[in-house]
Amino acid sequence: MSVSFVGHATLMQARDERVFRSAITRAVKATTPTIKEGCKVAFVLASLLTVMIALAALDVWIWVPHFRN
Repeated sequence: MSVSFVGHATLMQARDERVFRSAITRAVKATTPTIKEGCKVAFVLASLLTVMIALAALDVWIWVPHFRN
């Protein structure tokens, strides 16, 4: 009786492990496109911020008088 119970427990454990792995796989497949899209959005925002800072620096460089000796 105990041998079959241990075998049954091992089968249940293996099934639970397969279910857990498939759940993780589904979660990864579902979140990967979202993460990629988030990275694209972050890259675009960082690029825009860089351009805005460069334009502000250029504006200051043009309009602030330079005192030369």
